[in-house]
Amino acid sequence: MVWRAVYGEPWPKGWSVRWVGFMRGAYGLCSYGRKTILLSYGDAARKNGTTQPEIFQRRYLDGLAKAFWYCLMGDQYRYQAWAHYAANNRIELERERPRDLMGTLIHEFTHVRNVGLKHGVEFDRLVRWGWDRLHRHHCA
Repeated sequence: MVWRAVYGEPWPKGWSVRWVGFMRGAYGLCSYGRKTILLSYGDAARKNGTTQPEIFQRRYLDGLAKAFWYCLMGDQYRYQAWAHYAANNRIELERERPRDLMGTLIHEFTHVRNVGLKHGVEFDRLVRWGWDRLHRHHCA
């Protein structure tokens, strides 16, 4: 039903969605060979814990603090390394959202529909597009 609401077409032939236990922080996984989307029951059911955005926020702030420290110390090499670390985590904070169960499904659906497209700007745009379509369909 989610697939049809987002894409307006039948579910892809041969594909299935299955729940699995913990996947070490990965909420979902697309297995092309098995034509299966795996969803992490353990991660979805966990109510208390650190979410990915919280992790990236903590890393971003830690990187900023260390970059600032090494800038004050005059260590250009370490300053640049920590500034780069902070910038990468800031980018992760701005990537596709939300990452709840529906967001994870749409993320994995994007893999199914766009075989070979790697994570990046275009991938994130398609995930946001899918989320917006689902939201419009649900609110209509």
